[in-house]
Amino acid sequence: MASLLRKPNGRRLGKSLVAALLVATISGAAWAVFQEDSIEGWPREIPVDGGLVVVYQPQSDTFEGNMLSGRVAVSVTPTDQEPVFGTVWFEARLVTDRDERTAVIDDLDVTRVGFPGADEEHRESLAKLLEREIPAWALDISMDRLLTDLKLAETRREAAEGLNMEPPVIVFSMEP
Repeated sequence: MASLLRKPNGRRLGKSLVAALLVATISGAAWAVFQEDSIEGWPREIPVDGGLVVVYQPQSDTFEGNMLSGRVAVSVTPTDQEPVFGTVWFEARLVTDRDERTAVIDDLDVTRVGFPGADEEHRESLAKLLEREIPAWALDISMDRLLTDLKLAETRREAAEGLNMEPPVIVFSMEP
């Protein structure tokens, strides 16, 4: 996983790009959709040979039937090096308890891994690690908070549809 920290040419990734990716990915993470009774909460750490993988609070995108899709910010920190941040998109099958209004992740499938400069082998390695570890956490997910988070995600999507992304016409003159 150490190569996740470097571009193919061997140079370190730009911190501003990493910071921008992290902010964009977890900007909506204030909603505590995923919660648990333990004190640990978020972020969650996964020790690996030669470093540490940190999983930040997931953000929900859609929920249909018992399938939840979303994304999560992840950092990979090799021993004695700076962390590199990326985004992981996932689909998870939930088992719900209607009486308690909670759900638990039964199965998780990582659909995409976005790490700047990472090769396919390391992206696949990270995906397999997360697919194995996250369901084992047995996280209690509040269905009420999940539905609220999904409504907010839909509102953000609708608001973004009307944005004009065309650059403005710039008029330049050397004389007044």
